[in-house]
Amino acid sequence: MTLASRVLALVRDTLQATYVGASFASDAFFVAFRLPNMFRAFFAEGAFTAAFIPMFNRKVGESGDNAANTFVNATDEIGARNDPHNFTNPAVVTNVHDYNRDGNVNAQDQLLARTNNTNFTNALTLITAPPPPSAARLSLAASVSASRASSLSAPTS
Repeated sequence: MTLASRVLALVRDTLQATYVGASFASDAFFVAFRLPNMFRAFFAEGAFTAAFIPMFNRKVGESGDNAANTFVNATDEIGARNDPHNFTNPAVVTNVHDYNRDGNVNAQDQLLARTNNTNFTNALTLITAPPPPSAARLSLAASVSASRASSLSAPTS
């Protein structure tokens, strides 16, 4: 199948060069077919998705890394009321007042903040990852495992 595709592409390019030549018309033809293929490669084949999703996750993760962000109170309702966004002026992905992430900051977001108030007894708990091991602990662990391996390898007589 690939061989047939390559042969037909060679025939197409040969006919193009023979009948049209190197002219403005041939340049327009190549651009007209290259642009849709480029957009298909960006959006349909995952290049755009592969670049966008990690950035989106990073932005969402950066918005909730403080213990003060775990409380929902009247300040959040007032923030949603004073930051209106609709379909003509959509909210960006990182807007802190778009609680339902629909691109609009409106009465629904105000109701979400009003009906989901939290305090110190029912607030979200942030999970912090443990720090990576230090270089000293890594070298100590490597030396301990090396000494264990040498003691298990061959019996001494």
